[in-house]
Amino acid sequence: MKIIVITDLAGNVLGTVRQRAEEGQPVVALTAGTGQKAHEIELPTELEQIESADAFHEALKRHLAE
Repeated sequence: MKIIVITDLAGNVLGTVRQRAEEGQPVVALTAGTGQKAHEIELPTELEQIESADAFHEALKRHLAE
């Protein structure tokens, strides 16, 4: 599954959104602001199972640093 991740200059995850375009569903987008960066990534399967937002953001931060 593709997602967009917004990070700050220190690599901290500020937000995520899943990319999907299903007919009749709303479209959501994130835009990186000043001092932020947008990453479009394929979410690793092992990260899909994380239920805690804090744990998910920490795992994403480690993944993006690789």
